[in-house]
Amino acid sequence: MDDSDHNAAQQRQIASKARAWIVRLSSGQISREELQRFYAWRELSPAHRRAFEHERTFWQQLSQIGDGDRMASPTAPLWSRRRFLWGSAAAAVVMAATPSLWQWSQQDFSTAAGQQARIRLPDGSDALLNTDSAIALDFSAERRRVRLLHGEALFQTAVSAASPFEVMALGGVIDSAAAAAFAVTALDEMATVRVTDGQVRVAAAADAVTLSARQQTHYRTAQAPAQATPFKLTELAWRERRVIFEGRPLAGALAELGRYLPEKVVLRARAAGAVPVSGVFAIDRALSAMTALARTQGLSVRRVPGLLLIIA
Repeated sequence: MDDSDHNAAQQRQIASKARAWIVRLSSGQISREELQRFYAWRELSPAHRRAFEHERTFWQQLSQIGDGDRMASPTAPLWSRRRFLWGSAAAAVVMAATPSLWQWSQQDFSTAAGQQARIRLPDGSDALLNTDSAIALDFSAERRRVRLLHGEALFQTAVSAASPFEVMALGGVIDSAAAAAFAVTALDEMATVRVTDGQVRVAAAADAVTLSARQQTHYRTAQAPAQATPFKLTELAWRERRVIFEGRPLAGALAELGRYLPEKVVLRARAAGAVPVSGVFAIDRALSAMTALARTQGLSVRRVPGLLLIIA
């Protein structure tokens, strides 16, 4: 075997290993130790990084396909971006995807409408993704960073003397040097941070605020965070797959329930949207809850599956 044959065989072996890692990473069952081994393999040589990136770029060919709309089961497997690289699986995921394809290119883990997923991060921290959410990971010996691309996630951080735990959302940075539990929401150009345990610092637009347990803040893209204020734990009832409304305007309640469904919610009776409503609802029955709330105002819900929920 001459040098060219040897190099070709070596490249095929590296490519095969890259594909094997993609298959394992996409399973949603990878352990912390395996993930660390993957990072070590990828950083072993530029050839490994190139092979992995080459295998991953297949999904770019899907950019002309467009988005789909289909509700995922709340117990469906967690999808990662690597699963996009495989033929029929790629097509199935595109059909289930709700964010735009460019967002899918960035993410490591995501959930579809109605789905939640718990993820063990490389440092031992935990992330709980709520409906229609996506995160990207950036972990190394010097850095522990998660980017919340869209949606909502609850983080339970592990202690590390090497680096603080960081979450980036809409241009802001939320970090904790000690163990903490906090939720970050990034929706409609607004980020909200709520702390349930420990202490975190929220920095955005050259300003910062420190939050303790049971405190929250919010900020818009390119704007400074608001002052810390208290919040009710009912705001995080989604952790138990519930939503709780206490005098919430009907329009806001319908929008919140709509996050757990694949269709866009259209409220035509605008006057009714300001009426306050209350109740406790299971997110697994979001459509039934929406119908019940609509009926309290003499409204009905017409569903165009996968497209619209018209309330009039």
